[in-house]
Amino acid sequence: MAWFALLLIAAFTQATSDALVKRWFSDPFTMGTARLFYALPWLLPALFFIDVPPLDSAFYVSIACAIPVEILALVCYMEAVRSSPLSLVMPFAAFTPAFLTITGSVILSETPSPMVLLGIGLIVCGAYCLGLPDARKGVWEPFKAIASQKGPRLMLLVAFLYSVTSALGKRAILHSSPAFFGVTYFACLAIVMLGAALFITRSGLKRALLRPGPKAAVGMVYATMIFSHTAAIAMTQAAVMIALKRTSMIFGIVYGAVLFRETGAWKRLPGAILMLAGVVILGLWA
Repeated sequence: MAWFALLLIAAFTQATSDALVKRWFSDPFTMGTARLFYALPWLLPALFFIDVPPLDSAFYVSIACAIPVEILALVCYMEAVRSSPLSLVMPFAAFTPAFLTITGSVILSETPSPMVLLGIGLIVCGAYCLGLPDARKGVWEPFKAIASQKGPRLMLLVAFLYSVTSALGKRAILHSSPAFFGVTYFACLAIVMLGAALFITRSGLKRALLRPGPKAAVGMVYATMIFSHTAAIAMTQAAVMIALKRTSMIFGIVYGAVLFRETGAWKRLPGAILMLAGVVILGLWA
């Protein structure tokens, strides 16, 4: 069960890095760039201790296809975290495993079971519960309330994009190794993001890179997430791994309530737990 312990570490460090960048940065591109940049000092030294596996065209094609999708997902993710309460947006990452039953089938030939419908149903019910206070206005109001907010809409897009990159990432791992993929893939992401930042938001890049101080903790935490994520996904099905990693939504709600004093954070916990139940069903039986 080593993969399960790795998943819990990945979930906790994912939520922790989200909370740290929300506290220290103000725009999504800078948030994403800083998180990747400060992870580099922890990732690059690992190259001296990692054997370079035989690489084929499938590895390079998977990486090339995943990087632009990953960058789009990261920027949207950071904007969702920046613009809305953590306790509201984080549960919508639960839709990634639901999308992954489709993308995993197409990219990895991982066939879902009939339990998929139950898991997806619980996720949708949980999402409904997040907007339950609006139900008194009409049965569809919770969905309308969620759809009217920028953060949840963006996180739904992110959930789909991450279902694509997760499947492509596992394909790349299967044609290399978990450690090699984790270091090279995220190092490439950091370099691409830094290059883009030079043209898009130079002032934001300067804020992200100068006066590192405690910001280095973001990199350490995110690097830990990367290593645990890539090691775990190589040990089990992509849908299972991503499903259980979504326990990060619970950590996100706790951070929202305790660190940011978000109004109504604890009231969102039952809906998040319902979504998590659907995620676990998708991961274990899909």
